[in-house]
Amino acid sequence: MAPPASILHDVRMTARFLRGLGPFLRGTIDPSDGHARLARQLRDRGTSLLQVVRDAIYAEPSSPYFALLRHAGVEYGDVARLVATEGVEGALGRLHAAGVHVTLDEVKGRRPLRRGSLEIATSPASFDNPLPSRSFAAQTGGSRGPGRRLLIDLDLIAHEACYEQVSGAALTLLDRPKAVWRPVPPGTAGLKTVLRFAKIGAPFARWFSQSPVRSAVEWRHLLFTSAAGATARWHGCRLPTPEHVPVGRADVVAAWLAACRAANTPGLVDTNAASAVRVCLAAEAAGLAIDGSLFRVGGEPYSPGKAAVLARTGCRAFTHYSMSEVGRIANACACPAALDEVHLALDKVAILQRPLAAASAAGAVQAIFLTTLIRSTPTVMLNVEVGDYATTTSRECGCPWQALGFTQHLQDIGSYEKLTAEGMHFLGSDLVDLLEGVLPAAFGGGPTDYQLIEGESDGMVTVTLAVSPRVGAVDETRVVDRLLDGLARGDAAGRMMAARWREARTIRVARVEPRATRAGKVLALHVDRTTERHAS
Repeated sequence: MAPPASILHDVRMTARFLRGLGPFLRGTIDPSDGHARLARQLRDRGTSLLQVVRDAIYAEPSSPYFALLRHAGVEYGDVARLVATEGVEGALGRLHAAGVHVTLDEVKGRRPLRRGSLEIATSPASFDNPLPSRSFAAQTGGSRGPGRRLLIDLDLIAHEACYEQVSGAALTLLDRPKAVWRPVPPGTAGLKTVLRFAKIGAPFARWFSQSPVRSAVEWRHLLFTSAAGATARWHGCRLPTPEHVPVGRADVVAAWLAACRAANTPGLVDTNAASAVRVCLAAEAAGLAIDGSLFRVGGEPYSPGKAAVLARTGCRAFTHYSMSEVGRIANACACPAALDEVHLALDKVAILQRPLAAASAAGAVQAIFLTTLIRSTPTVMLNVEVGDYATTTSRECGCPWQALGFTQHLQDIGSYEKLTAEGMHFLGSDLVDLLEGVLPAAFGGGPTDYQLIEGESDGMVTVTLAVSPRVGAVDETRVVDRLLDGLARGDAAGRMMAARWREARTIRVARVEPRATRAGKVLALHVDRTTERHAS
C-alpha cells in the first residue's frame, strides 16, 4: 500500500531542505557582505514588493490574494503605479482602503475569507509562498481544525543571519558562550536560532529543550531534527544536540550560566521571557552568581516586572519581534528608550496601523497589518492583521540600526487576539468553543460564565480562569484539566503548548465574575492592562 500523500510530501520537502543545508552551513557571511545585503534590500523594497506581488500572487491564480485583488478591481499594473507614485506604505494603504486585507483567522484557515459577494474557503497552505526553494513546511494533523505548519526556509535564515551580525556586534554577544532554551520541533525558534548563528560563525554551545527530545509529539519532527543534526555534522558543522530541560529545571540553565561567569565569560541564553525569569529565580534560590549574563527573550512581552527580576541577579535582556509565519519582524534597539523598543525590519516587511476598537478587552489599539517584501518568507502576507498592536515612533537613537537606515521604531508591543504565557500562545478563536461550549456543558453555567484573563505578577505572566460563582461548586483541578485537554486536541504544536502549560501549572482558577469590556461584552480572552505587564 502506498504511503499517504502527506507523508510523501513531507519526505520530499525534508530531503530538499537537507540537500540545501550542507551548502548553507559550509559558507559563513562576512559582516561587510551582510551589511551590504541589508542596505541593498532596504533601497529596493518597492521593487521587491512588486516582485512578490507579481510572482507569488498574480502568477498564482489559486492565491486568495489574487481573488481578493480581482474582487477589488486591482490589476498588477495598478499596484505598480501605486508603488511608483505613493511608495510602499502609501500603496498598501490604498489597497487596504479598497478591501485588500486579511485577518489572522483567515490566514490560519480558521474561517473563510468573505468580502461582499466573494467567499473563499482557506487553509494555512493557501497562503504558502510558492517562491522559496529550500523550505521545510510539514503539515501536522489535528482533530480540531486545520493543522499548523513547521516553517523553516534556509534563504530566509541566511537573510536573518545578517540581522544577527548587526545586533550581535551592537549588543556585544557574538563572543559569548551561547545556549538556547527552546523546544525542539514542532517549535521552530530553537532550530532557526542555532542555524542563524552558525551561518555567521558564532555557534551555540548548548540547546536546552523545554519539550522532550526523544518522544517528540510527532515522529516526523523527531526525524527532521535528527536528520538536520546529522547533515550538519557530515558537512563539518556541529550544531548543539538538544537535551531535555523542562520548565521546572531552570536551575540547570542557571548552573550553566554560573559556570560561564566563573570562567570570566558571561553567557547568553536565548529563550522566552518567562523562562528567563525562571532562570534568575533559580539562581537566586541556589545562591548562584550569574551577574553579567545576557538573555535574548521573545515569545511574550518583556515587561518592567520581568526586567526587575533579571536586574536583581545582575542580568539584562533584549528582545526582538518575530512571527513564526514570516520570521523576524523587528530587531532590538541597542539604545532603547523602552524595554521592548525595536527597529522595524523595513527591508523585509512593511506595516500599516489602523485603530481597532472593541476587538478585545484590550480596548482601542493601533492594530498592525503586515506585508512581506522578500521572496523567502514561507508565508505571503499582504495587509494581514496579525493580532498585535504597538506604538510607532521615529527618533535618533544612535545605534547601528539607525546608521544602516532602519529608522522606524516599535515599542509597547502587545496582542489583543493571542493568549501568551511560557513562550506558548493560543489564538482567542481557539478558546471560544472551549469556554463558551465545552466547559459549560461539562460543569454548568453558560457561555459568559468562563473567561481566561492574562496578566502579570512578580515578572511572570499569569493566566487566570475566571469561573462565575453562579456556576456553583466545581472541582477546579478538573476544570483546568478539561481546558488543557481541549487545547491539546488540535495539532502537534497545540499538544506541545498545552503540555508546557500543564507542566508549568500556568492556569489558576478564580471564582469571580468574568470581566466585561466597556461595551459590556464578555469575551473568551481578557488582557488585563492594569497589571505590571503593561506598566510604563
